[in-house]
Amino acid sequence: MEIAGGCNCGAVRYRISAAPLRVSHCHCATCRRASGAVAATLAAFPADAVEWTGEEPKTYRSSEFAFRRFCAACGSQLEFGFDARPELRIIAVGTMDDPAAAPAIRHNFISEKLPWVRLDEHLPGKPRWWNPPPGRE
Repeated sequence: MEIAGGCNCGAVRYRISAAPLRVSHCHCATCRRASGAVAATLAAFPADAVEWTGEEPKTYRSSEFAFRRFCAACGSQLEFGFDARPELRIIAVGTMDDPAAAPAIRHNFISEKLPWVRLDEHLPGKPRWWNPPPGRE
């Protein structure tokens, strides 16, 4: 399986040589702000399966335990990553050339979802999907 994608302006491109390990809608406040949407749909892949083929994205620290990568030209958010999980590359599904190829299997951080968002009853929801550092429980 090969998945390709990139930013809105086309400067940053990637190629992924594996199927997603999981795809989730994340409702945490940080993902909402970073994506500009009520939830961010993210797909996790083995780190060695993801290759940047265009310009390298810029990186910024979105918290004390995570980072995000984005296009410096158009601002598209492309990747989210946990310092504690370097074996994963978590790619924004909306940046894929064929986002329909990566359907979500669950909702994460439903404890932080907006009250007017209605979850798909066919997908399970988790209060969170990782063990947060102290102070972020």
